[in-house]
Amino acid sequence: MKESSYKLAAQAIDGLRKKALMNEQPKTELASALHISRPTLNARFEAGDMMLSKFIQLSREVGVEPSAALSYCDEHSSQSSALAGEEEK
Repeated sequence: MKESSYKLAAQAIDGLRKKALMNEQPKTELASALHISRPTLNARFEAGDMMLSKFIQLSREVGVEPSAALSYCDEHSSQSSALAGEEEK
């Protein structure tokens, strides 16, 4: 079974959060770049949901092309689904 688009989006957002942590980028600076408050950024990270425009801005702030962030999650979910299908056989 394929993962929902919501789950893929949440994974992509979480990947960007992790990239920001690896880059040691403070959430305060990221929130400022996105023109939102830090609590709002935290809420978006926790919910795994944000507007596409904010997702694009965030991905560029952490140095990842938006399409690459989504593509990575889509590829890995497809591989996970394929592996799960093989295990069922």
